[in-house]
Amino acid sequence: MGEEFQQKLEGYVEQIAQYHDPAMQGLARALLPVEEFEEKAAIALAKEGKFQPTKEEENHFFLIQLLHWFKTSFKWVNSPSCDFCASNTHHIGMGEPSAEDLQFGASRVEIHSCELCGTVTRFPRYNSPAKLMETQCGRCGEWANCFTFYCVALGYNARLVLDFTDHVWTECYSPYLGRWVHLDPCEASYDTPLLYEKGWGKKLNYVIAVAKDGVYDVTKRYTRKWPEVVSRRNLVSEETAEEVVALLTAIQRSKLEPEELDILEQRDRQEAEELSGAQASPETDQHLPGRQSGSKEWREVRGEMGVQHIESDRSFCPARLCADEHVGKIYQAIGLLCSQERSTAEKELALLHDLLIKLKRQPFRARSAKLESTDETQLNFLQSKGGAAWLDGIGMKQASDGSGGMQVTLKEPPGKAALALVTALENVEKVTKKLASQDMSSLQLMLQGRRLCGGLVYATGEQMPSGTASAAFDGHYSTKWEEPGGAKGVLVGATLVYHLHGNASQHIVGYDLTSANDCPERDPLDWMLEGSCDGGKTWQLLDKRSGELFQERYERRCFIVAKESQFPCSVLRLQFAAVRETVKTSRLQLSSIDFYLHN
Repeated sequence: MGEEFQQKLEGYVEQIAQYHDPAMQGLARALLPVEEFEEKAAIALAKEGKFQPTKEEENHFFLIQLLHWFKTSFKWVNSPSCDFCASNTHHIGMGEPSAEDLQFGASRVEIHSCELCGTVTRFPRYNSPAKLMETQCGRCGEWANCFTFYCVALGYNARLVLDFTDHVWTECYSPYLGRWVHLDPCEASYDTPLLYEKGWGKKLNYVIAVAKDGVYDVTKRYTRKWPEVVSRRNLVSEETAEEVVALLTAIQRSKLEPEELDILEQRDRQEAEELSGAQASPETDQHLPGRQSGSKEWREVRGEMGVQHIESDRSFCPARLCADEHVGKIYQAIGLLCSQERSTAEKELALLHDLLIKLKRQPFRARSAKLESTDETQLNFLQSKGGAAWLDGIGMKQASDGSGGMQVTLKEPPGKAALALVTALENVEKVTKKLASQDMSSLQLMLQGRRLCGGLVYATGEQMPSGTASAAFDGHYSTKWEEPGGAKGVLVGATLVYHLHGNASQHIVGYDLTSANDCPERDPLDWMLEGSCDGGKTWQLLDKRSGELFQERYERRCFIVAKESQFPCSVLRLQFAAVRETVKTSRLQLSSIDFYLHN
């Protein structure tokens, strides 16, 4: 049995050797939208108030953007579409690999029959990253294989992680965090190692990571039930498993320089301490979902739909800073612009939109726009009070070019300006549509320009890494707070707590909620807003809603707090008792939340 265990791992050692082909790595880097990742990473850092990030921070957040991109770029295949008519197919057996299949590591070839025309379609299970960059499809094996390769090609210390109960994912070492980080490209899941045991309900046994510099048994990272896991580790004795892992690691490291070995051995000791202490760590209170990738029927057969979590006393995720000063400035600029006659407002919105688009097309680190002296209308607008407010809101400044024109350049750090630019562009487009429809009711609080900014927000749950609570306050319609535990009644529902900056006490006159990009069933239906003037010890009702329906995606709805309910509060609490379709899901999501103060 020891030989079989070793041979299985040796196959993966051979597989990851392909990741280090210089020509293939060069092709990968050429295919990836690196500058787009860099800008999105800078925006993500700015959302956390990191406007002058270190290189380690930039690399870490870049990796998260790669994960997001891969999830939307790679295609999951339950059964391939028919080669002849593109209809659905079903699996009927296995076929013989061709010479080309074998060239790209596809020793297994599935045969599928079209449900409409009966044509047979072959589905080779490729192992070659070069081929997977071309096909961009498969199941977890192909996903993790190609994603891990991309990580290596971009210079990350990455491992392919093999779960013997039939799943594969990735780990990357993060100098920023000083540890290994779990990444599952199929689920776009980041740093949630208990996803499989707690979320999917998997009965793990062996979880082995394979890299150029060694083979590692990392099972303890993925369980808090080690005694149960050990009882299922019966392929080989624990001593034999350790010997095989040590032997393969020694072979992998045999040609490394002493300096490299010293670094690896230090990292090994650090990881050993982490893994040995993992079982003493408390199990996360975070709600972890069942498997999302693959058809429902396939997930049900595998028993990976997950388990229902019912918490009577839910804890909160870490505090998130709302680095949203730019949102307040942009809302003030919107209010100033819309206070003019409608025709003037529409004209200036069009000029502003042109400028924002021009800036958006520029490299984010050197963003600028030049206006010639002949651009008289736009020059006049930018030199007005309203134009100056917009430039300040998006982190830009103006200067004369000496010939009657103007140069618009960065005033704020690139990431901060990039964050504000997206917010401005999305809101300009939204306000333009509202003006055209002559229905400004949903913007009545926004136009007053007194948005609450700079607070600390806590939530009972969030979808890492992008669906955090602070995503609801960044001013972007395209991002969202996603609460996996969802809304199941006030006592166990999704809750968001907002501490005003500096513990200031303010009268809240109202708030806006904006629906997210998809899944209407996750819209909030019933909720209440409360306030506290003693730091959250006691609460007083500000507003309560039930049966509220969002009719569209990215729909902003305005809710006024009755005057008799207003009082000076330093903490706000939103509790969601139900989502739109509680039978289908309890998961809650919102694109944005805005609180407003007295004028």
